[in-house]
Amino acid sequence: MSTPYQYIAADVNNSGSISGLDLIELRKAILGITEEFINNESWRFIDSDFNFNENIDPLGQAFDEDYNIPVLNNDMLVDFIGVKIGDVNGTAVTSYASNDLETRSSNVLQLEGNLEGERLVIRSNHSTLLRGLQMTIEYNKQFVDAIGMEPKSFDISNDSYFINQAEGFITMTWNADQLRKIESGEELFAIVFDGEFNLAAIELTSLITKAEAYNEDFEVMDIEYDGGNSVFGLALLQNEPNPWVARTSIKYTLDADQEVIFYFRDPDGKLIKKLTTSGSRGNNELWIEASDLNVNASVVYYEMQTQTNRIMRKMILVH
Repeated sequence: MSTPYQYIAADVNNSGSISGLDLIELRKAILGITEEFINNESWRFIDSDFNFNENIDPLGQAFDEDYNIPVLNNDMLVDFIGVKIGDVNGTAVTSYASNDLETRSSNVLQLEGNLEGERLVIRSNHSTLLRGLQMTIEYNKQFVDAIGMEPKSFDISNDSYFINQAEGFITMTWNADQLRKIESGEELFAIVFDGEFNLAAIELTSLITKAEAYNEDFEVMDIEYDGGNSVFGLALLQNEPNPWVARTSIKYTLDADQEVIFYFRDPDGKLIKKLTTSGSRGNNELWIEASDLNVNASVVYYEMQTQTNRIMRKMILVH
């Protein structure tokens, strides 16, 4: 780390030192186990005029986080430097209307899933070099429950993942101490389910934990998932990105080829738009432009109607 602000960002538990406990605290937030840090704020703001002594640990210095103005007689310019706790490399997206600041790779990590009894085994379907990955895995909780994860070539421990059975999703992270070569067909990890798995739709998303991998140059790679021999059920997934500005994708799975109707409504239930499309058995995707909706509301409800069911979700549109 080269700046005092990176040290402040790394001290997630605000203990005045950096240790593995900070990683545990940060991982809980990434996995969605906790919604806030126990002993720290999400952001810290340091007076830009404070001069850190480069010979002393930045965390041992009493840096100013406020500015006292006894009497305000004229205009003043007071500047603070914002530090996003946990964001050591400075890639936090602070505005949904801003450009993505991450360095992204043109390569894609391609994963596939195959059933082995009550286990869904996740494999890589090509050779690649990885430093880590993270993702959200959504499943149809009407038919199955996720009860655990098992390591294969990836060292998956209990604190590497979180299962939310009430909402039907799993969040997970994995990283290697050194650059790791992944072979084509290599079994990475397995998810253990209980129930009629052949009726469930499994989807890799960014609902809670953003789906991405990290290559040898620390670049961000997108992740693609092929369900392999899984039998698809009915599912409507969270749109991505969400919140969104100009364009977003709605992914859904069907158990048969059929006509699908999408309804978009404002918070008062007023119909904004109705779209009819032909869906195929398995994974489908619908792209929506902000101009298609032409609505001032920030919250938009989208509903999918099939031959047998209706499913609704909520999206956030940033104007």
